[in-house]
Amino acid sequence: MNCVEEEYAFVSLQRCDCGGSFAVERQMLSEGETPMDVLVVCCADCKASGEFKFDISAFYGDMTKYGEIVRASQIIDALEWLTLGVMLTREAGKLQGDERYEMFVDANFCLRQLLMFYPEDSDLPVATAFFNQPDTQLPQGKLGLFERSRIESLKKQTETDN
Repeated sequence: MNCVEEEYAFVSLQRCDCGGSFAVERQMLSEGETPMDVLVVCCADCKASGEFKFDISAFYGDMTKYGEIVRASQIIDALEWLTLGVMLTREAGKLQGDERYEMFVDANFCLRQLLMFYPEDSDLPVATAFFNQPDTQLPQGKLGLFERSRIESLKKQTETDN
C-alpha cells in the first residue's frame, strides 16, 4: 500500500454481493504485529456492512513516506487505474471551483499510479500490470489505450484544466 488514497480507490472499485457500491463509514487504525488501516463500509443499496483491511507498514510512523508512490499498486491493476482516471477526468469537466479542482487532483493521482506500471523506456505497461483481469490479460484490441503518450496526454488534462 502506498497511501490511504489507494485504499479509497480500491473500495470504490468493489461491489457488494447485491451489486451496489460501498460508502466508507469510518476509518480506524489497528496497531498489531502489522499496522493496518481498517475501512468500515456500508452498501449504498442493501445497507450490508463490511470492512477492508490494508497493510500500511510502508508508511506508518514515517510521514515523509506518506503518499510517496514508490512502487506499482499490488491491489489495483493498470486497467482499473485507467478506468478511475478517465472517469474522474470526465466528471471533473462537469464541475466548477474547488470540486472540479479536487476531482482533477484525484484523476491525476490515478494516472500517476498507472504510470508506475511502465518501465522507463517503454511505451506500454509491463505484462503483469493486468493482474485483476480475466486470465491476467488485457482484453484483445485494448492495448492502444495504454500507450504512454495517451496516458501522458490524459494526465496533462488533469494538470491544466483545473
